[in-house]
Amino acid sequence: MDPRETLRLAVRSVRAHRLRSTLTVLGVVIGIASVIAFASFGASVRTDVVSQFEGTSANAIYVTPGEGEGGPDDFGGLARPVFTAHDVERLRAVD
Repeated sequence: MDPRETLRLAVRSVRAHRLRSTLTVLGVVIGIASVIAFASFGASVRTDVVSQFEGTSANAIYVTPGEGEGGPDDFGGLARPVFTAHDVERLRAVD
């Protein structure tokens, strides 16, 4: 088929179905905008989290899904560190 004929048919189809063509273009624009927005949001959150941890001298970070009620050493029964403070002191004594 001739490329000019194909282009002519495509233009005629778009003109004949203006509402459908407009809605398709609108959907593509909204989709691209939402992908860009979520990607930039994710990048900014990652940068914020990394900058918060770079300022500390911690060599281990524990992430838990909630906050305990008993203070900073209470993990609320959700997760426990592999080594306790007692274990770390014993390991340092061995060196």
